[in-house]
Amino acid sequence: MSLWTIIGLFIPLVNLVVIAVIWGNMAVAPNKSKWLGIVSLIPVLNLALIAYLAFSDMDVIEQVEGLAT
Repeated sequence: MSLWTIIGLFIPLVNLVVIAVIWGNMAVAPNKSKWLGIVSLIPVLNLALIAYLAFSDMDVIEQVEGLAT
């Protein structure tokens, strides 16, 4: 995380964009859409997003294991 990202978290309204970008980057890891970061801004759906990302299949791990064999 860069210094500008941390500074952006302390600026009102800019922090909403920064949070959406951070969650969008976290959604890319299990091969989900980066646009899921916008869901993190909706109060109840952000909790569902955490569960969705936590319990979704990690296709990346399967692809890496396939490359190792």
